[in-house]
Amino acid sequence: MRQAVYGTARLGLHRQFSNALKERNGGGVLPAHLSIAASMSSGAIASLIGNPFDVSLVRMQSDTMRPLAERRGYSSVFDALSRIAKEEGVARLWRGCGPTVLRAMAMNVGMMASYDQAKHAYTGALGAGVTTNLLSSATAGFTCAFASLPFDLIKTRLQSMRADPKTGQMPYKGVVDCASQILRREGFLAFWTGFVAYYGRCAPHAMIILLTLEQFNHLYASTFGTEYVR
Repeated sequence: MRQAVYGTARLGLHRQFSNALKERNGGGVLPAHLSIAASMSSGAIASLIGNPFDVSLVRMQSDTMRPLAERRGYSSVFDALSRIAKEEGVARLWRGCGPTVLRAMAMNVGMMASYDQAKHAYTGALGAGVTTNLLSSATAGFTCAFASLPFDLIKTRLQSMRADPKTGQMPYKGVVDCASQILRREGFLAFWTGFVAYYGRCAPHAMIILLTLEQFNHLYASTFGTEYVR
């Protein structure tokens, strides 16, 4: 559900924003700053739409690591959404939306903007084709993972945190406090903890999405007689 809502929104919005900017730019290749602007804005909007599903995902994943007495026991994503809204208030579905938005912006810039720029560079050197698409998607996969992991770490900690049973206080007050505590207690490199595993998740995902998107765009353009704008 998270991917169906957030994933499709950020890809679709990015292409719409990019195409609109290209038209205003005379149809030429978007400069880097405009490509980044399209990626950041589409990622931010999509993350706000998909945040409730992201909260549910994080809670359901972390639930299995808690003692039985402390587990929330959600039976499904819809049960999680319903119970969070009833027991904690609708606004709680957007807990951690700050780092989620930042993560989505970083991920979209790393994935979409870097892909567009890398593809333009590789096409100039190697010409259009499968090799160029593979190299571009591999570049985007690495950039996406590197840029978004710090925000993913903060987002996960904020969304899964629970109040101290003795004091009733939350371990983190917000994005800045969480980031500063990680930096102070664990060091700068802690923001990239688990990078290899995260890269193993993000890079193949980004490459498959981008390569598949290319084919769907070409298929759509040929089927409906529209111009394929990249």
